[in-house]
Amino acid sequence: MTEEAESGQFDDLLKEQLAFFDELLSSTNVPLHQRPLRAALLFVQNCVIAVEGEDDKEHALGKRWFKPIYEAVAKWYADRYAAALEKKENRAPGLISIFNTPFRVDVPLTLVEPAEDHMVWVTFPNEVLAGEQVLKWIVDPPNLEKLGKPERAELSNSITEIATATRSVRVSVMTATDPGKDLQLFISSIPLHIDRCVEDILKKDDASLGLAVWEMHLAVEKSLKLLPESCTDIREIR
Repeated sequence: MTEEAESGQFDDLLKEQLAFFDELLSSTNVPLHQRPLRAALLFVQNCVIAVEGEDDKEHALGKRWFKPIYEAVAKWYADRYAAALEKKENRAPGLISIFNTPFRVDVPLTLVEPAEDHMVWVTFPNEVLAGEQVLKWIVDPPNLEKLGKPERAELSNSITEIATATRSVRVSVMTATDPGKDLQLFISSIPLHIDRCVEDILKKDDASLGLAVWEMHLAVEKSLKLLPESCTDIREIR
């Protein structure tokens, strides 16, 4: 079989499976902008038997061979959803206290950098990377010039910690190993509780603060309930 024929078979298989995976992700209310990565990981988990020259196909997100698969999946999604895919919210809310007042921090979840041949690198970091200006993520900030240099450094460190935790949670949710529909709904709801907690705190009234505590309680409770599943996965890997 020629390389061109093999490529055509791969494209046909990819298109067939992506239609199924996209329906699954839609049924579990996965946001549109998260689906290309999730679908690419599902394809690797369920359709790739082995990778030539690799010990295994685990931890695909960090492997060089995953890049062309993700690019093909992203193109499929761009062809299917067109402009709808452009209208994506690639940030997650966080909170920081400045002058004893809560302010929203919008944490970017994806980083896009230009590459050669009219391509771009899309990164899904689980921490704050060198060179990122975290103070610019504060929404409608106060006059930060009123802070001394030590206070600004402390503020920057606090936002970095918040952003790292926020990104880590989102990446973990996006890359959870094919848990099945019911468990996927359970996992995907955790960031929603955190988002609502932030929104309720920013309303700055007693009733909303009570709801914020409840939303965070649900996020923590659900995370703790997932620990037995995580421990089982770790034992299987070992």
